[in-house]
Amino acid sequence: MLNVEKRFWSKVEVTHDKECWKWRAGLMGKDYGQFRPNRNDPVLNTRLAHKLSWIFSFGEIPKGLQVLHKCDNPRCVNPLHLFLGTQNDNMKDMVKKGRHSRGSRNGMAKLNEDLVRSIYHDPRGRVELSQSYGVSLSVISNIKNRKVWKHLWSNHEN
Repeated sequence: MLNVEKRFWSKVEVTHDKECWKWRAGLMGKDYGQFRPNRNDPVLNTRLAHKLSWIFSFGEIPKGLQVLHKCDNPRCVNPLHLFLGTQNDNMKDMVKKGRHSRGSRNGMAKLNEDLVRSIYHDPRGRVELSQSYGVSLSVISNIKNRKVWKHLWSNHEN
């Protein structure tokens, strides 16, 4: 084992294979582990810990692919919890697991689920609804046509 690799694994809390292996050193932001293989070049040489875990365990990451987490724990570096995929795969995984900011959880949302339901069921014209709710005509049209806030439109709701 190379000195860098040995230093890397010394910063990992290794537990049973089926559990997350927690990164115990520096973090990028407040989530993902980071590691500097070359201490003399902290800016250009900082790498995400889960990516290095993959490289040390399985080899280089093919171009166009990313290292993704099965466990959704950004501090986890257990190689058995990691898999390769595209950015599109990552987005599909996020939606499938309900980790995306849809509806009122989206910080840019001007409406909430109750207001969207009210707009959908409101018989007034789109111009009047647009003015009343302070959103564009296209937002009103997209709500009326169920093109947005899709999580609200289950099979049993009209």
